[in-house]
Formats: sequence, structure tokens, C-alpha cells
Amino acid sequence: MRRGFAAIAALVAAGLVLIAATPAHADPRTIDLGSGRKPISAAVSPDGSTLYVGDDNYRALLALATSTEQTMFTRNLGYDSPESMAVSPDSSTIYTLQPRISELVAYSNTGAYGWGVSVAGSKMALNPAGTEAYVTSSGLNRLSVISTTSKSVTQTITVPGGPVDAAVSPNGSIVYTANPGNNTVSLISAGTVLQSVPVGSDPEALAVAPNGDVYVANTGDGTVSVIEAGTSRVRTTVTVGTQPTAIAYNAANGDMYVVNRGDNTVSLLSTQTNTVTLTERVGSVPVAVAINPVTGAAYVANSGAGNITVLPLPKPPVFEEETPPGSATVGTAYSYTFTADGEPSPTFSVDGDLPAGLTLTPAGVLSGTPTSAGKSTFVVRASNGVGQDATTDPITMRVEPKPEAPAFTADNPPKSATIGTPYSFTFTATGSPSPTFSVSKGQLPDGLTLSSDGVLSGTPTSADTFTFTVAASNGVGTDAATDPITITVTQAPVAPAFTADTPPAATTVGATYSYTFAASGSPSPTFSVSKGQLPAGLSLTAGGVLAGTPTATGTSTFTVAASNGVGSDATTEVTITVSKQLVQPTFMAVSPPSAATVGKRYSYQFTAAGNPAPTFTVTSGRLPAGLTLTPQGLLSGTPTSTGTWTFTVTASNGIGTGASTGSITIVTAAAAPSTTSNGSDHEPTSTSSGAAAPVATPVTARATFTG
Repeated sequence: MRRGFAAIAALVAAGLVLIAATPAHADPRTIDLGSGRKPISAAVSPDGSTLYVGDDNYRALLALATSTEQTMFTRNLGYDSPESMAVSPDSSTIYTLQPRISELVAYSNTGAYGWGVSVAGSKMALNPAGTEAYVTSSGLNRLSVISTTSKSVTQTITVPGGPVDAAVSPNGSIVYTANPGNNTVSLISAGTVLQSVPVGSDPEALAVAPNGDVYVANTGDGTVSVIEAGTSRVRTTVTVGTQPTAIAYNAANGDMYVVNRGDNTVSLLSTQTNTVTLTERVGSVPVAVAINPVTGAAYVANSGAGNITVLPLPKPPVFEEETPPGSATVGTAYSYTFTADGEPSPTFSVDGDLPAGLTLTPAGVLSGTPTSAGKSTFVVRASNGVGQDATTDPITMRVEPKPEAPAFTADNPPKSATIGTPYSFTFTATGSPSPTFSVSKGQLPDGLTLSSDGVLSGTPTSADTFTFTVAASNGVGTDAATDPITITVTQAPVAPAFTADTPPAATTVGATYSYTFAASGSPSPTFSVSKGQLPAGLSLTAGGVLAGTPTATGTSTFTVAASNGVGSDATTEVTITVSKQLVQPTFMAVSPPSAATVGKRYSYQFTAAGNPAPTFTVTSGRLPAGLTLTPQGLLSGTPTSTGTWTFTVTASNGIGTGASTGSITIVTAAAAPSTTSNGSDHEPTSTSSGAAAPVATPVTARATFTG
């Protein structure tokens, strides 16, 4: 995880970070301040944006942007140059100490004059809150306290030994002064000198570490004394360069930067080990150093050379831009710039194979014109010799062919589908870039969808016929379109089952016969005779129609099967009887006996042709008393009374009727002693013997029918 230097500094101050041995700096660089400049002091704003430099030759205050190292403004100070300076915690104000005119002056961060306080002194320090400035005066053995709020001197403290520099503890409770007159460091709190700690020869500058230890640059003997915070005594003395003149703490690496005026060097002294880990050569006569709390860079003011040496803090590379476009096209120029933070600036290289035609420069520019289509996977590496190289995740780049209008290569999906059965077909088309697919006209079957990559899939939900057109498009030329596509969706396969299988069981020769068998199932079943034989003259169609005209009588038993290739066939057994041709009745015998006698048995059989056989009924009139007519046409019985009866006999068989109308007269004769036949069939006579023979009375019955 990457941290800003300000965040690291805060952790160091809290005692939460252990700083390892200081790595070598990146190559130092020089900021040219212009001809004739003589920098004698420096400070960096807490936000890291501005470097302030005090120029002794031109009596000026220079402000440089740390991002560009270019001058933002120059403030001419007139009679004096800023020998010491500090910046407010909010970076809004720069305080300068000008000893020739004995004044502390506040300027805005744009160079505008703010206010000034008369005070004699040579160096100054600001408390962490920015509310008080402390000014040392070696000639007066005095430390002046100035309120930045009231803009006035609020306290003057006598400090023996000619104090030349001051520093403040991290919590702001103690002010330390370097006193070369008696080679001590004084601890001052609440206006009182608490004690003076002996140090090396000619202490000229000091700085306080986050843990409260005080580091004192002893110009006379080329050492740094380390005063322990808890005991206020020198823990150790470290040899540095010649004539150490200035010192500053760098939270980014936990080092004290000691400026050695006598040998033009800067010693990096680790506050963890209290040893010098690195010595950097700088410009001629270095006299001041300022640390950028954001970047960790150190700025050394070289008064002899008239410039600033920048000591960048080494930083391992970290990628900032590492996501190039994942696609390119043959023949089309391609360019992308990788960037990475790091100090010194990283260089870039590639692991793996770039697409043909592309190259990666050490500055991170990936460019060129792809020459062949395909896919390449590679890793870009950023390195600067500090820590581990930074590497990207594997980058996959696809180079597409030159733009080409789409053309279908697969556009003929199955024309049938079934409800509830998954359906899938993939349309394909050539073209560059790869085409996408859509329905341009018509409607897909319910339950199916077409994805942009051409997959027509889903599960049909309703039976119907659907017609649609699919288009392939890629922004090049005219879209490709299929011919209209028709898909018929049917029900799911279902075995057949009869829903109508009871034809008329009887018919007659010559009569038209028709019956339609029906069965459910999917697909629709077809019908056939699977066993037995149809009546002569009848046939069964595949659609289930049993029809024709019977040509012969008889009884036929057969089996009809409904089949659709799903499951078992449905079957039904059928029996049909074919009778003779239907004929309406015609009387054949319609002449009953013409005589009947009361008390004498009478019988006559009516007959009639017809099919089916007719039945007989009296449809009008009345039979003679004692006689009945059976359905079979038998008129019989024993007359019981004389008279004449008129009635109609009808023969019927459901096809038609035949009627015969007639009358029968029945006569009853008186009794006689004897009867002599006269040879007549229907007119018997009675004769009687005795003294007086009675007159003969005939007993006859007559029947007359027409029909």
C-alpha cells in the first residue's frame, strides 16, 4: 500500500514506524536561482507546494513551486536579507528574520507584506501551533518570544552563552537554544531556563526528532550531539562532516540532514541507529537545508555556488497509468503512455510479446501500427533501482483485422420447435470488428431470445408460427440481414388417445355411410385399420374418416389404430353389421276371409314386402268385436257380435308405410233343427224339420279390403 510522506511522518512522530537504514538518494539535481544570487536560508511550506529561499546578495525573498522548481515570485526586502525563516502550519504565511534591521516580518504566500515586529536576533523557530515565534540574539544573550496573534514581543528570556539557534519540542512545551559561547544547549519552559546541557564545540544549529531527542550540530569539532529526551543528557556524539552548520529532520526516512559547510556535503544521520548512513556532495558553501514534508526531498542552500541542491528521497516505482486500450486494429496507429511515480524516474520495459508492429520506449510510450491480427499477453515493468520493480497485471491486447462489413456464415436455424423443449442456434457472421446480432424485423417465438453475440435460445412457451429477420452489424458498411426465418412451434409430444371412436354399428347395402374418428396427441395422430377387415365398400382415411357405400351384407369386426410415433398407439375395436337395402312396405296379402260367424274362430294373415320387415297396426277404424291384429299381421279371434266394421291396416318399417282399408260384416243366424248345406262357402242356410217348417235365415259375414 502506498503512503504519502506526510502520513509516514505522522506515523514516525507517533512512534509507530521503524525506519530502516537509509537508502541511497536518487541523483541530486540543481536549481539555478539566477546570476548573482546568494542563498543563505530556506524553508518549505507544510503543504509541500512552495520552497522559500532567502537571497543575501539582492536582499530578496524567492518563492519557487516545488512541482516545477520555477520561481513564482521574488520579494525585494530592501536593506536586509532573511537570514532565517519559517512557514505557518497552514502554509499561508512566511516569517522572515532580518537581523540588520532587527525585525521579524510576516509575508503572505503570494509575497504581500503582512506585518513586522522589531526584534534583535539571528535565527528563529516557530512552535507547532504557529502561535509563537522564538528569536535568538547571541549578542544580547536573549531569547525573544513573539506572539503571531498579537504581533508583538510577549516575553524576553535571558539565556547565557550567546544563543544562535532555537528549536521547539514536538508538543511545544520546551524551547531549546544552541549556545556556542559556553558550548551548551538550554532547555526553556514557560519563560524559565530549566537547565543547560553541555555539548560539543561551538554548537550552531539544532533540530528535534519526533521522540523528543535533540540533535545539535557542533561546528567547532564536526560532530552532532544527541540529547536524550527523557534524561536531558547527551546520549551519544556522532562524527559528521566539516563545520556542520545546519540540521533538519526528514520524517520520510527518519534521518537528520546535517549540512557541512566546510566540505560541501550533507550527512544523513539515522535517528534509529544514530549513525551516518550516507554522505551526499552538494554545492559550494552549503549553509541551510529545508525538507519537503510531502515528498521527502531535501533542499540545500549553497551560498557559494548561488544555487539549490535537491536531494530527492529515493522511492520505488508505483504505477499510475497502466491500463492501455485492450483492442487495436491492423493498419491503425496505436499509442498509450504508461506512467509511474518513483525517484529517480522509472524506466519501462516489457515481459512477454507485444503485438507485431508495437514497441515500448523506456519512457513508457507503447505505440506503433499493428501489422497482424491476433491476441498478445504481456507485462510492463517499471524500474529505477530502488526497491522492487513495479509490474502491471498481465495485459491482454487483441488486434482486430481491418474493418470489414458483416456477412452471415450461419443463418439457417431449425424451422421447428416444441413447447417446453430447450432450443438453441448460433448465428455467425464474418466482419471486423466482430458483428453483433439483433432482430431487425418480425417477432421471435415466445420464450426465445437473441443475444448480441448471435445465440438464439430459450424454451418456447406457446404454439404458433413466427417469422422474423436477423441483422448482423458492426458499424462498417451495410448490415447483413438473413432472409425471413420461419419457426413453427408445436405442442410437446403426447401419445394419442381416442376422443371419438364409436361409429354407427349398423348400415345397409347401398346406403351412404360416414363417420370420423378423432384422437388427441402431438403431433396429430393418423388413423389406420390395424386388425380385421372393413365392410365391403367402406374405407378409412389417414385423417380418420370411415366412409363409403356398403355393397354386401354381413358383420365386420375390425380395429382402428391412432398413431403419431409417440408412445403406444391408441386402438379401438369396432363391429358394423350391414343389412339388405331398405325398402318401404308393399302389401302382398290383403284379402281376409269374407265370411265370419259369431262364435266361430276367424283367422287371416296380412303380408307385406319391405326391408326391414314391416309391422302391422290398425291405424283407423275398429276391428270386429272379438278379433285382434298382431304386429306380425295376423288378424284372428272369435267374433262375438254381428255388424259391419270398417278399419285400416297399415304396414310400416321405418322406411315408409303401406295401408289397406276395408270392412267386415258379421251376421248371426237363428238356431234350426237341422242344417243342410247348399254348397255355398259363405252363405250357410239353416233348415229345420217338423210340422211347420220355419223360414230359413242366412248367417254370413263379408269382408271387403282395398289396399
